[in-house]
Amino acid sequence: MPDFEVLETLYCKANAANVAVCGGGLEVDDNGTRCDHPEKEMRFPQEGRLRYRGWQYDYGYYRFLYRTDFVRDRDLRFPALLRFEDPVFFVKTLTQAEYFYALPKTTYVWRRHDVRWNMQKVNDLIDGLTMVVAFSRENVLEKLQSRQMLRLVTEYKDVILRMLCSDARLTVISRLLRCFAAFDPQCIVSRVRRERLLRHFDVTVCDMLSLLQYENIR
Repeated sequence: MPDFEVLETLYCKANAANVAVCGGGLEVDDNGTRCDHPEKEMRFPQEGRLRYRGWQYDYGYYRFLYRTDFVRDRDLRFPALLRFEDPVFFVKTLTQAEYFYALPKTTYVWRRHDVRWNMQKVNDLIDGLTMVVAFSRENVLEKLQSRQMLRLVTEYKDVILRMLCSDARLTVISRLLRCFAAFDPQCIVSRVRRERLLRHFDVTVCDMLSLLQYENIR
């Protein structure tokens, strides 16, 4: 765990800076060995007030402290998903806050663990990604939108492909199509044609024809 004064530090820094959100860095506990997270946005190089629009990150909501009345008054909630519900809450909250206070110190230690994926979790993952993509498009957060595409085709590709080899194939394809459609075509990372994205996940013409039939009989 981080030091025993971490919550007090976050609270005092947030009050002093007059911000609704204050956070610090994250370390990973891998079988008792602590190390930095590989994504540089999981740490802040220096202390200070940051504008979320200039940062546009989506992970690690638990290393931040949030003012209760700010969250409650704006009805900021986690969606009812089993996976990727955290980024939906996080990006909406920080976008509404506009600014947050950043600390270079570690404020959370995350214990690495394996996720046991099933159909519901993969479906919820894609739905959560779609929510963040749609929100980033609506609020012109191009860097955040690009990050979701990267997560989709690298970080989560294997788990999605595994589910595409199951009986849930058509359901997953349907969700993937909705996710692809949420990207802004003008966003530089989403200029990849939808057909190429489908091939990236081994989706065939036969799958598309089967999906049309599947959607018509539902």
